[in-house]
Amino acid sequence: MEANTILSVKAVDPNGKMQEYYLHRDGDRPVVLGTGRNAVVFLARTAEDPRATAVEYRAVKFLKNDVDQEYADESARRFFDEAEKTKNFGRLVGAFVRYESWGYIGPVDARWQLYYGRDADRMGNEGREYDVVKDYFFLQGPFYVLELCQGTIQDLLDKDIHWPDLSAYRHIDSYHHVLRSQIQAVAGDVREVVERYMHGKANIFGMSGYDLLNAFKDEPGANSVRNFAVLELFEKIVWTVWQLHAEGSSDGVAHRDLKPGNVFLQHSADIKGFNQVSVKLSDLGYVAHTALLESGDLSLRQSFRNPGALTPGSQFFRAPEQAELPIEVRADVDEHDPSVVFIKSSKVGDIQHGDWLSIGDFFTDQLKRSAAPERLLDPSLFKIVGVDLQPGSKGCHTFRTSYKLKLDREVRLAVMHDLQAHVIKSTGFHTDGFSLGAMLYDLASGGKNPELFYTYCLMGFTSRFARLFETTQYCVDNIIDVLSPAGPTVSNGVTPSESLRLEEKWRLARQLLHSQTIDELIESMLESSLHRTTITNDIAEELRNYRFRHFHLVNDLLRDYRAVPIPRGILALIVKCMLRDVEGAYYSSSHESGFVSVDNQRASERIYQDVELLLGQSSYQLPRSFPASLQTNLLFKLRALASPPETLPLPGPSEAVQTSA
Repeated sequence: MEANTILSVKAVDPNGKMQEYYLHRDGDRPVVLGTGRNAVVFLARTAEDPRATAVEYRAVKFLKNDVDQEYADESARRFFDEAEKTKNFGRLVGAFVRYESWGYIGPVDARWQLYYGRDADRMGNEGREYDVVKDYFFLQGPFYVLELCQGTIQDLLDKDIHWPDLSAYRHIDSYHHVLRSQIQAVAGDVREVVERYMHGKANIFGMSGYDLLNAFKDEPGANSVRNFAVLELFEKIVWTVWQLHAEGSSDGVAHRDLKPGNVFLQHSADIKGFNQVSVKLSDLGYVAHTALLESGDLSLRQSFRNPGALTPGSQFFRAPEQAELPIEVRADVDEHDPSVVFIKSSKVGDIQHGDWLSIGDFFTDQLKRSAAPERLLDPSLFKIVGVDLQPGSKGCHTFRTSYKLKLDREVRLAVMHDLQAHVIKSTGFHTDGFSLGAMLYDLASGGKNPELFYTYCLMGFTSRFARLFETTQYCVDNIIDVLSPAGPTVSNGVTPSESLRLEEKWRLARQLLHSQTIDELIESMLESSLHRTTITNDIAEELRNYRFRHFHLVNDLLRDYRAVPIPRGILALIVKCMLRDVEGAYYSSSHESGFVSVDNQRASERIYQDVELLLGQSSYQLPRSFPASLQTNLLFKLRALASPPETLPLPGPSEAVQTSA
């Protein structure tokens, strides 16, 4: 349980006071809480004696090294930026994992002097034991200290490691004790839920969160329990993001790297802990206030200025503006108005107010003096404050990808034509909104790819394609009807509107004899079964939508891993989070401030309210007979309280044999 050996490290808190921590060790190596591409996190406590009355536990995040020195230097820059932001924001917002102090191990490096200043010489974490840790884990030396959380949403969903084996329980007696106490107290209730709502009545020990979600039966009661588990956890995540975005009266905070691995779960080490699980955000390297987002100081331009730089967003949960790197274009400045430029590129998808244009032709001998040069942090970076899509040339076919851009100030260069430039998408509150939709899809689908869902199911409804190909302008309700047609609801919130009644079957049988083509037959089916709630009453439109949602990739992505359609209400939340500038969506750009607006800042509050409304519907509520001990933090409890066979009684020996097989 509690580690028998320790390694003490000194660190400095924000007030300049020296703190001492004691790393838990197994042998010569510290106990690892988690690892990542650029960091490793160790378990520590605040007192040398684990039985001390005031002992508390901490997570100590160390910067990893890299064989690529450029990458190592960039990782260090981001690490210190993240530490500084954690220090500053953590004192303002309860939604963040709290920062406590920072330090380093090993000899003083000149680079660290820049960050630690005079405190660098006070730490003195040098010696053979520290060198062993640095060498084994390939560390650069710097670290910072955070409050302890028991795990992440990724631990909950993606890992199949037994919950009692997580370091916070295995190495801390108090947490291990409360876990075992809870297992013994609710073993019967867990067994009842498994027997009633899951396939095989199997022991769930060792199942990941995805495994648990995908083990539910496709029955009314089981689907309601699963929907509740998904929405209850998502509601906690949204509440935390809402608190983050609402920081201050007008200057909110955007995270810009939301993903399951950056969302932490925390509870106390007492018997009430499992009923009071809170969600906190971490990894604050890309967090920014509204003012910085508006200035363009924190944009994606670093990704092409410095190839080794790390840009916001993580695969599967990143927004389109993060996945789409800056696009190179050629620009011509208007001779009559230097604040207007014309660009053309076959690769430009969509440009919106609030995006950026970075002009690469700013050389020392060409740069003209500005009327207020002191306010320009980057003279080559211009905010786009107006966008006009230019029509194609008359009499010939051409892609309509020529734009007239109004910039926030004039371009003054010796050469004003055929300039090299990049279009850069802005990031902010809408970026977090997309990530929320991606996490909800991840939960509801049981672990499918949110980026594929957006690409195949939603991208065709964006303004980018509507403008280029003159397709119908959709609102969110239209899109939901295309993906999941409205009709009489069933227990899972899915509408079987394409089912046929008996009289329609007879009608179709007669139609089959007269139909000359498959299209005629499908048209007859659509006329008989759809309720005419789509965009138009045009059967061709309905036929196109029918084919779209039944295309094998789209159809698969609209279903969870059980092959059950994602509930219509949850699907609507996902669509409203992921799509922008669509009527009914949570996020839209304005001509005044682009996506960095008060409405977008407050959108997370609307998402939270809509989740609450959905939880009030019967299809997303627990059955009345559901065990009281599992009615809060359901998915966390099923994952955490899944215990080994000797602790959690199984339904019967024969079923246990079947499970192990």
